[in-house]
Order: sequence, then structure tokens, then C-alpha cells
Amino acid sequence: MRLGRRIILTTGLIVVITGLVTVGVLHTIVSQALGEQLDQNGLATARLLANDLANPLLDGDELVVSRNLNRFRQEGPSVVYAYAVTPDQRRVIHTLPDGFPSQLFAITRLPDEEQQTSIRRLETEQGLVRDYGVRLLDGLDAEVHVGLAEVPIVALRRGVTLLIAGLTGCGVLLAILLSWVLGRYVAGPLERFTAVAETVGKGQLDQEIRVSSRDEVGDLANSFNRMVVRLRDAIEQERSRNRELSALNAVSRIVSSGEDLTGLLAQALDEVKEALGLQGAWIVLTPDPASPSGEVAAAVGVDLARPTPGPERAVMGPIPLVSGGRSLGYMNVLLGATTPISSQDEEMLLGIGRQLGGALERMQLWQRLSDRENRVSQLLQKVIDAQEEERKRIARELHDDTSQSMAAITVGLKATASLVRRDPERAESFLEGLKESMAQSLREIHNIVYDLRPTLLDDRGLVPALHWCASQRLSAQGVAVEVTAGGLQARTPPQVETTLFRIGQEAITNVAKHARASNLRISVQTDERRVLMSIADDGCGFDEEAAPDGREKRPLGLMGMAERASLLGGSCTIRSVPREGTRIDVEIPLEGGVRSDHHSAG
Repeated sequence: MRLGRRIILTTGLIVVITGLVTVGVLHTIVSQALGEQLDQNGLATARLLANDLANPLLDGDELVVSRNLNRFRQEGPSVVYAYAVTPDQRRVIHTLPDGFPSQLFAITRLPDEEQQTSIRRLETEQGLVRDYGVRLLDGLDAEVHVGLAEVPIVALRRGVTLLIAGLTGCGVLLAILLSWVLGRYVAGPLERFTAVAETVGKGQLDQEIRVSSRDEVGDLANSFNRMVVRLRDAIEQERSRNRELSALNAVSRIVSSGEDLTGLLAQALDEVKEALGLQGAWIVLTPDPASPSGEVAAAVGVDLARPTPGPERAVMGPIPLVSGGRSLGYMNVLLGATTPISSQDEEMLLGIGRQLGGALERMQLWQRLSDRENRVSQLLQKVIDAQEEERKRIARELHDDTSQSMAAITVGLKATASLVRRDPERAESFLEGLKESMAQSLREIHNIVYDLRPTLLDDRGLVPALHWCASQRLSAQGVAVEVTAGGLQARTPPQVETTLFRIGQEAITNVAKHARASNLRISVQTDERRVLMSIADDGCGFDEEAAPDGREKRPLGLMGMAERASLLGGSCTIRSVPREGTRIDVEIPLEGGVRSDHHSAG
């Protein structure tokens, strides 16, 4: 709906609603005022009539009373009835031609002697009637009642309502006329404004709004004209940057395509070359752009053997390929003699460098993640193999030692049972031998249980468990073991103790198998934030340079130590020198603090 029509309809609706509310309010006020005036006149009339009838009623002259009542009835056009009640309440003298209704006196009589007047509204066959009752004298039950019709009030109220309705109708017509004039004055310029705005919205930016008024509409038109000019300039600038944006979008699409590194870089360079009209471009992967060394990963429009430009071409660069503040390489571009490069083009090339740097970093992260998954798979296989070897060892020990001992004890018990009655002394000798065999079997089972998980770790803590484990494995080889503890002598969380014990157990196993050491020193230092454990031997060591970066070339036991520490957010550093020994440093953070129960170094 047009604005002018909305103004006309809104104004007319407001005037109509205001007129209806005014009619209702005035109708109520007039009705209330007329009712109050009628009540005052009715009571005054009833009192005058009571004064005229006082003496005849007291004298009992009913004929005079009836005559006065009829005369009063005839003189008053709005009087419906009039009646008087004698002092003894036995007779009612009235003007009703059809007889006095018995219920009328019951409805209109004064309720008690103290009340001197009454007003009641009655519904009769002749319409609404107001009954006004007056007591003749104080202390007497004589009453005079006058019934007046409400017809004058209704007629006057209807007249007032019609008058107000007429005035309201005139106001509505006048308001519609004024709103039409106002709508044309306001909506005319806005309609022209809308037409021009629709034209501009279709892309015709050469349009202009011409409004001569100097009010808010004129200010709005001038602002719109300035906005159109700025929009036209902005679109021109946007068109000049379309090729740069298309290059950026193409590079972004290529980066997210998931291709291999060589194909990704080659496609990205080709898009940049076509978008900017370059002669060529190439990318070198090196962490230092100032360094001449590096690997040319991709190139377009340039000879990889001799990328130096001729006199008709110039090199722009290096453009760093960075991600997270770290340089991963750089990009150079070859410019033609007439190829202009603006500051926007330079910003675009820097943005492409950042995109390619991010893609390179993601691919490197993916490679590291793949390597880590491979290590985890190898460690998992090692864990499974270790479990199977442990089960085989336990089964072998139970079968070779404990099972044989149990079988021998069983045979001995049967033999002893047959000798108890025949030769008690020999049976007692057999029992002593069986007792020693049983004790040996218990020791064997005890050793198997301790090899699985020493209860000493749960009962007394990490340091005593490490001391026991080293002594058990190395004492037979003549290795001197020294275990010390420092800092807080408090228990650490169970998962920390278990991780450190397993790392220490693996290190002790390596010493027993490979180190050919004479001394082993284990140190555990605990504070409020972390636990430090170092394990050092003076054995043969090994050459770390043999596998500088490839953790996959390291023994799985050493990789398992680092993985166990990393699971708790810690670190495991292994340093070894051939013929000088090996040192392992483990650091585990304590997020939940230490426990209150203490343990000793044992």
C-alpha cells in the first residue's frame, strides 16, 4: 500500500476512533447529569406534593387527597402515577386507572421510619420509571410517592448522541481531506525517490533524485545522491580487484582440494600467473628466505636450471610462505617489462603466501600425525607381543617349576598317606620334605606375581619399587644400584607412579640386556608441580646420530618410554654417548598435587 493511502487511512481511523470514544464519554456524562437533575426535581416535586397532602391526610379527608393527586397527575406530562399512604398504612390513594398493583407499594415503600426519602428505578409497561418516595412527617408512616418517566432523558440523550455523531462525521471528512493533501505533499517526493531507488537497484547508477524542498525529504535525497556516487566509485574499484580476488579464490580452492604438495603448488602458481599476467613464478621450500639454499618445489614459465631473468624481465620477491610466524619457504615472480604491480597486487601476493604457508604447515602436520600413528601402531603391536611373551613366560614357569612341584607334592602326599599307619617315622620324614617343596613352590609363585606388578609399588611407593626391581634384575650381573629420592617425600598420583615405574622398569631391562654397565643410579625428585626421574648407567651406550630424526628407527622400548610420558603431558629425554653410558630424564607434571601418605627410599 502506498504511503499516501496509509496516511489517509491512518488519519481517518484515528479520527473515527476518537469520535467514537468522545460519543461514548459524552453519552455517559450527559446520562449521569440528566439522571441527577431528574432525581433532584423528582424529590422536590414529591416534597411539594407531600406538603399539599399533609393536612387532608391527617384529617382523613381522602376525597381532597384524591382530587389533589389527580390534579397533580394531569399537570405533569411526565408523571406516570402518584399515590399516598394513610398514616395507619391501611389505605392507598392513587391515580392509576386500572387499580393499584399490590406489589408496587411493597417495592417502593420506605424501608424504616428513619429514612425520609427514597429513589427507585422501575421497569413498567410504559417504560422506565423513577419512583420518588417522601415521608409525610417524622414519626408518621404516611408516605407520598411520585413516578416520573425517563422519556425526556432518553430523548435528550439521543439528541446529544446524534449531534456528536454528526460532528464526528464532519471531522472524519475534514481529516480525510487534510490527510490527502498531506499525503500528496509528503508521498509525492518519496514516490519519485522510490522510482529512482528501484532504477539504481537494477544497476543504473547514473540516476539522480531532484527534490527542491529543503526539509528532511530534501536532505534524504541529497544523501542518497551522494551514496550513489560513492557506490559507483566503489563498484569501479571492486571491478578492478576482481582478478585479484579470483586468483585468491582459486588458490584457496586448490589449497583445500587435498592434492599432493607438488601438484598443489604448481596449480597455485599457474592461477597467480594467469590472474596477474606474470611471465613466470617459482616456489622454494626453505626455512630461511635469505638463504640461497633450498629446494625448488614448483615453477611455471621459468627455467628451473636458470631462473635468473633477462633484461626484459624483473624478479619480484622473495614473498615469504609463513604460517604461525614460522617461515616455510618463499615465492618469486617474474614481471614483464610492461607488467604493472600495484600495492593491492603486492598485498594479494602476500596473502597467497600466507595461504600456501598454511597449506604447507597442514601437510607437514598431517605427515607428522601419520608418522605418530605408525609409531602408535608399532607400540601397540609391541604391547601385544610383550603380553604374549609374558603369558608364555608365566605359562612356562608354571609348567616347568610350579606344576612339576605340585605334581611331586601330590605324589608325595599319596605315598605319605600309605606310610602313616605302617611307618609313622618315615611318613613324618616325607612330610618334612613335602613342606620344603611347598615353600619352594610358594616362592616361585611369589616371584611370578612380583614380576607382573610388585605389590611394593602400591604398598610403599615408587622409590622402593624401583630399588627392588633394579636389585632383582641387576644384582646377579654385579651391577651396583643406587636409588635416591629428594624434594617432597609424599606419594604421587597412582597413574604417575605406574608410568614412572614402567619407564624405569624398561630402562633397567635395557641395562640388563645391552648396557654391560657396572653402576646404575636412579634419582627421583618431587615438588608441588612435577616429578623428575633420572636413570644413568656407565655402560657401552649407543650412537644417537645413527637415527637423528627417524624415531621409527629407534628401538620400540625407547619409543614406548616417550609415549608413556607424553600421555601424562610429560617428556622423556634420552642422551647416550658410545662407551660412556646412557642417561634418561623424565618429567611428569602433577596436576592434582601429591598425596599425603609418605614413602621412603628403601
